[in-house]
Amino acid sequence: MIGKNIILVTGAAGFIGSSLIYELLKGETTIVVGIDNINSYYDIALKYENLNRIKNDRFVNYFIDISDVVEVNKIFNQWVFTEVYHLAAQAGVRYSINYPHDTIKTNILGFQNILDNVVNYHIPKFIYASSSSVYGDTTEGEINNELNSCILQKSPYAVTKRSNELMTSTYSLLYPDIKMTGLRFFNVYGPYMRPDLAISKFTKSILNNEELYIYGNGSQERDFTYIDDIVRIMITIMNSDKKWNHEIFNIGCGHPISVNNLIEIIKNYTNPNFNKIIYKDSALGDVNKTLAVNDKIKEWFNEEPKYNINRGLSQYINWYKNKKENH
Repeated sequence: MIGKNIILVTGAAGFIGSSLIYELLKGETTIVVGIDNINSYYDIALKYENLNRIKNDRFVNYFIDISDVVEVNKIFNQWVFTEVYHLAAQAGVRYSINYPHDTIKTNILGFQNILDNVVNYHIPKFIYASSSSVYGDTTEGEINNELNSCILQKSPYAVTKRSNELMTSTYSLLYPDIKMTGLRFFNVYGPYMRPDLAISKFTKSILNNEELYIYGNGSQERDFTYIDDIVRIMITIMNSDKKWNHEIFNIGCGHPISVNNLIEIIKNYTNPNFNKIIYKDSALGDVNKTLAVNDKIKEWFNEEPKYNINRGLSQYINWYKNKKENH
């Protein structure tokens, strides 16, 4: 393969990773190398569907674990990467409470393995996925979104993401020639999203008229961000000519909505008479509210999300219905 840009994307078979690769491959001279071990956190058939939709002569995926030091090093030794998007992670706030060791292995040891190879092979640009969960229930961080704005995380998953930010901050001092960027994603949704995410579960239950279980009373608020905005802004940041050592940016819609209001919108698009909602006790690790303040991406890149929740849900639900009809 001969190409101008050779880009590594970890988590290539995942929701965000495959969506990013689909867009990157529109560049006619771009080669994308993926890493994804296709773990069984959710149905692996969906991951293979994602790989199938990005099938291309300029894309190759390695089915390895990012914590495998030897195998990851082989990939970095084989390819001369121009940039790295690190999106692989053990997802799930609740999963991390039940299986903290699995989460730490992937999200801390695996992250460290990728980061070490980035610096050892002098990859000039490195973007990694952080999370809105690093804020816990604080509002201070939502305002200034700087590295030191997070006070208390509420789950092992959130702690691993915070750890990634701190380690990268230290590495940026040790290796100032590498441009390192953390992106705090806020509740990403859209076509090909994971089935365990709220909008996916709500849509399935409401459309199929199945019982829908809600943790808490539904007043908790979430800032949902459409996948097309995430992908576009990620690429904009990676391609920016601005100089920095390590910066962190929020990427979120900026307009939180309560879980109850979210359900009402989905009902209006799918099944207005749906009434099978069962409320349960609040779940460990859940935060009361997420809110992305996007001042920094507006100021630095003249970017902000273009999809509000109604537009995004309309797109997603149309896709979901078409997929259901064709299966």
